[in-house]
Amino acid sequence: MKHYNQKNVEQIKEKFQNYKTQSQKNMEARNYLIDEICVRGIYRLKYKGEVVYIGQSKTNVMKRICQHIDEGVKIFDSFTFTSCKNYSDYDLNQKEMKLIQRYWPKYNVIHNK
Repeated sequence: MKHYNQKNVEQIKEKFQNYKTQSQKNMEARNYLIDEICVRGIYRLKYKGEVVYIGQSKTNVMKRICQHIDEGVKIFDSFTFTSCKNYSDYDLNQKEMKLIQRYWPKYNVIHNK
């Protein structure tokens, strides 16, 4: 599990938005960035240390977290994610549901009913 604060979120978001435009000579750095953040996984949005939302992405965790930032609906100041590269869709859904049931995040209203 990796932990990021708001400063890291903005830095990673900026790198993510720019990685497609990097030149061929930066291929190694770009590949590291892609491997690091463009993975299938479960993420937890946190505010003041409390888990406020748990979600999943089947292709790109960072892109999904950036969407949350852009939407501005969920208030969070950090996030963590767990790579689930080898999980089936079923296993990914089960892991997400178990985490939601464990933390009962306030923004996961559908699962909290």
